[in-house]
Amino acid sequence: MDADLLVSICLVESFFRPLSLRVCEYFVVFWSCIVSLFLHTPVKNYTIGKCQLGLAIILSFYGGGQYHHSNVVFVNGFFEIRQIFSVFFLSKSIEILAFNISPISQRAGNIYPDKHSSKIRYIGEQFNGRYSYGLMLADVYKQIEKTN
Repeated sequence: MDADLLVSICLVESFFRPLSLRVCEYFVVFWSCIVSLFLHTPVKNYTIGKCQLGLAIILSFYGGGQYHHSNVVFVNGFFEIRQIFSVFFLSKSIEILAFNISPISQRAGNIYPDKHSSKIRYIGEQFNGRYSYGLMLADVYKQIEKTN
């Protein structure tokens, strides 16, 4: 996995979600998970952490079998809440991000085998769902490459 790509995504996501907003997100997600656990209701598939990973992606990383693009997830125990909040640590966030980006990156390599910037744009678009995100990610990636 391309380390510059992972760093680029973290930088873009951190820029749009500063620490103050992430703290609020953690509180909302924690409360939603507790309510879900006791009332057996679904939780919105929020994105949390420095890399803004969806709850379904986090739980899938740990073997939860969640569909990444679902609108809601079900929390089945305190161990899943602990798994969700493992993204509090940057190293775990990056590990889960790499898990999520890997199949997208392979697909991008097949579609754009000789066009590196197109591949990065495609990965960004697939990760976030917006073409503009792909363009921004390609720009950030290019800047990081220049500094290395």
